Amino acid sequence: MTEPAPQNQPSDAELAGIPDLEIPAADIPEADIADVDIPAAPVRPPSTPGESAPPGLDLAGTGRRGAVVEPEVPEVEGPPLGTTDPQLRTTEPVLNVSDPVLSEPVLREPVLGDGGTDGPQLRQHHINDPDTIRRLLTTPARWAIVGLSNNPMRAAVGVARIVRDDLGMDIVPVSLKGDTVHGERGYTRLDEIPGTIDVVDCFVNSQKVGAIVDQAIDIGAKAVWLQVGVIDEAAAARATAAGLDVVMDACPAIERRNLMRS
Repeated sequence: MTEPAPQNQPSDAELAGIPDLEIPAADIPEADIADVDIPAAPVRPPSTPGESAPPGLDLAGTGRRGAVVEPEVPEVEGPPLGTTDPQLRTTEPVLNVSDPVLSEPVLREPVLGDGGTDGPQLRQHHINDPDTIRRLLTTPARWAIVGLSNNPMRAAVGVARIVRDDLGMDIVPVSLKGDTVHGERGYTRLDEIPGTIDVVDCFVNSQKVGAIVDQAIDIGAKAVWLQVGVIDEAAAARATAAGLDVVMDACPAIERRNLMRS
């Protein structure tokens, strides 16, 4: 016995009282669908004649392949910003101020030696001894800080406080006016200071620091410390020959921080 043909069942939309809508098919010929441009990764052309592009991904199954361009990383030449010597130590600049006693920023230039018949040769920059730095920062001593005045905008003021309060040193300010700083009496020259000076810390520009180093030698100081940006190879050599410890182009506040991290 033949079963009757099933009648059309009402759709969910008809049951809900919503009329069915006919959506027309996209008016694109079937033969042209594969040729529609599909956004994909950019294709890098060959860099030299005759070079073929490297194989890439199949772009949306169209059978066409392209090379995916890798992002280019810019090349950076030279040491990181903020470094001032071949050891790539991060340093802080000396403030540019009007007081001629204080150090001004000095661009490092190659120091040329005689070189003999071969002409001028690059002379090696003074290399600070880490053990000397550690000893100077951890041994109680009396520091004369040349270039320390009562102007709070100057770097020497903050460094002097760290040398006294954090490192536990006695400090003696030395400046053109002989200012009293942090309650410590100031003087205008090293040879005016009564008693013994162990370390002479120089916030003096490179062109004038040689005279301060010579004064430090004359008064029998045990060490000279030239601040960041203060560089005088000849003065450092004279101090070393006289038996003084020399630290150059460095800051005790920064070296203290490095010491705490080590």
